Amino acid sequence: MARTFQNIRLFANMTALENVMVGRYCRTSSGAITSILHGPKFRREEAETRARAQELLDFVGLADSTEHLARNMPYGNQRRLEIARALATDPKLVLLDEPTAGMNPLETRQASDLIFKIRDTCLAVVVIEHDMRFIFNLCDRVLCLVRGETLIMGTPEEVQSDPRVIEAYLGSGIEDEDDATDGTDSPGTDDAEDTP
Repeated sequence: MARTFQNIRLFANMTALENVMVGRYCRTSSGAITSILHGPKFRREEAETRARAQELLDFVGLADSTEHLARNMPYGNQRRLEIARALATDPKLVLLDEPTAGMNPLETRQASDLIFKIRDTCLAVVVIEHDMRFIFNLCDRVLCLVRGETLIMGTPEEVQSDPRVIEAYLGSGIEDEDDATDGTDSPGTDDAEDTP
């Protein structure tokens, strides 16, 4: 399993290629001495790691950003770089924690396209996201949580039309008025998870 974070966690002073290579090192086996001396095994694994990292940058649409420092990349590209680094570990499951947080509509569409592309490689993808429009357009199955408890799991259509989901998001009207007068908040949805 590999994951991305809600808050981007890249190595800011490393290039895009180096960031993805870091994710790949868990798949190498060179020992300390070989690595220090840059022995044949180390050189072979380093070349393979570099090539795979470049493939993943190409896959996520960052082929032209190989030598850019992560800190100088636009926000949407930093998100894609983080996904490339997660993919570098060769996971069977990718967990994306709020992959569209802070993105504009164009970046959100690009993120959706990338997630579909990942799914098409036969990887399982779990998305935790508060943007329900994004989730309902993206996912085959949706798990809706309210205060950490499962409210419903089903197709986007089933979840969208469930009265409990509607109440959790929009409120019932009567309770909302009571909450407004007593100063408490109405219940909200904590997270939605899905596997496209």
